[in-house]
Parts: sequence; C-alpha cells; structure tokens
Amino acid sequence: MGEPLTVYTGHWKAEKYLALGLLGLVPTALFVQHAAIDYALAAAMILHGHWGMKAIIDDYAHQGKKGRAATPFWTNLSIGVSAFTFATLCYFNYNDVGICGAVRLLWTIT
Repeated sequence: MGEPLTVYTGHWKAEKYLALGLLGLVPTALFVQHAAIDYALAAAMILHGHWGMKAIIDDYAHQGKKGRAATPFWTNLSIGVSAFTFATLCYFNYNDVGICGAVRLLWTIT
C-alpha cells in the first residue's frame, strides 16, 4: 500500500537540512562575495521554494470535481517555473553582479 515511510522521512529530513543550511548560507552570502556562494544560494532558494510548492500542490490540487487529474498539470508547471527561475538566476549570476551583489546595490540606493 503506497511507498514505504522511509521515502517520506528521508525527504522530510532533506527539507529540514536545506532550511538549516539556508539559515547559514544567507548571512554568509551577504558578507562574503563569491560566485560559488551566489550559485549555491540560487540553487538552495529554488529547491526550497519548489519543495514548498510541491507540498501545496500535493495537498490541494486534487480537491475538486475532476479528482487528481489536475495534479500532473500543476506539478509540471511547478517544475517548469522552478527550472526557468533557476536558469534565470544562474544567467544573472554569470552576466551581472549576482544575487548578493544586487541586494548590496539595493541597500546603497538612498
């Protein structure tokens, strides 16, 4: 009956470790300017957001008259949006000042 619980607990642990990693990565990214940190921050933020949207889709997309037929559409849309956003952030990191550089520039506007 379904997948074993170890699959879900492993995913839950990965989500929590990523959230803890973000707690350390965000302040580090603001103080240390390096391209690797910008790319790590982009990947971690997108993965964190994607897992959050997947949880919402799993919980609420099947509600309604059509049953679970809508779930693959929303799941594929979420994957597409996450991939596009990650590619855009990587492009911004490579061709411009990077995520943290942009935040620093916003802070200097007075």
